[in-house]
Amino acid sequence: MKGGILAFALWGVIFALVPFAVEFLTRKSFPVHTTGAILVTGASTGIGNHAAIHLATHYPDVTVYAGVRKDVDAENIKALHLSNLLPLHIDTTDQSSMDAAVAFLHSTSLPIIGLINNAGVSTNSPIEFLPMAKLRQLLETNVVGPTYLTQQLIPSLRASQGRVVQISSVLGKVTLATRGAYCASKHAFEALSDVLRLELSGPFGVSVSVVEPAYVRTEIFGKIQQEIETLLSPELRSLYGPFFYREDQAARKKAQIAKGDSPVVTSTAIEHALFADYPKTRYVVANFAGVRADLCLFIAWMLPDRLADWLKGMM
Repeated sequence: MKGGILAFALWGVIFALVPFAVEFLTRKSFPVHTTGAILVTGASTGIGNHAAIHLATHYPDVTVYAGVRKDVDAENIKALHLSNLLPLHIDTTDQSSMDAAVAFLHSTSLPIIGLINNAGVSTNSPIEFLPMAKLRQLLETNVVGPTYLTQQLIPSLRASQGRVVQISSVLGKVTLATRGAYCASKHAFEALSDVLRLELSGPFGVSVSVVEPAYVRTEIFGKIQQEIETLLSPELRSLYGPFFYREDQAARKKAQIAKGDSPVVTSTAIEHALFADYPKTRYVVANFAGVRADLCLFIAWMLPDRLADWLKGMM
């Protein structure tokens, strides 16, 4: 009996260590730059804002451009009085805005050593009631805009052998009811990021990493809740309310979000992706209802679809 338990424990340890061994054996080194310019999009609030401040604070020889859309957000960045943290107006749904930002970055003569594609929006609606205008806006913001911006900066990143960090989500790997549009955008973003890595890291020495957070305590969850209240038409309430918009679910969701990690976890991952000798291709960070995000993804990958669907319905 004891021998069986020990054997089971040993195999468990081996199974747990295999991913780390594989990652170590397949890791790849990239040039490390500690001077130059880094652009962080979506840096008005949340993950992007925290990352921009974190990088500027810890790397004084790097100029961090915090991408913002509003003048008030630019003033908030300036009010921090960090000489190497500068606001830059950029809207990933506006091509002319991105062109102007890229032109400005080139005019500084600083080598562009990093691009952090963080700008994004979310939505919460069953597919049946999802406005197509909302879907187009979401895909434009989360997928098309960042891809266009990356295109424009690839020549500079290739010249400097810089790095690209894509801020995705665990919902780029799994799906949840009423989050279809957001999941679709992040699934697409994951695919584009993988292709970028294939096209840039091997031939040109440009590292491409993806950060996949679960629950991180930012303003985005409050925005989602406000949107839910706006979208809940009488017909939607009658059809989907009993399944996905119950009061007990809302209370449980708030409790889960309260257990979310600080943006420190995403900023630390972004820092490693930008400055480590051996950046990872993926950083799964934070937690879901207190359970580590990487474990949640592993469980979701292991389960049959029907069983996974049932568990998601219990959330």
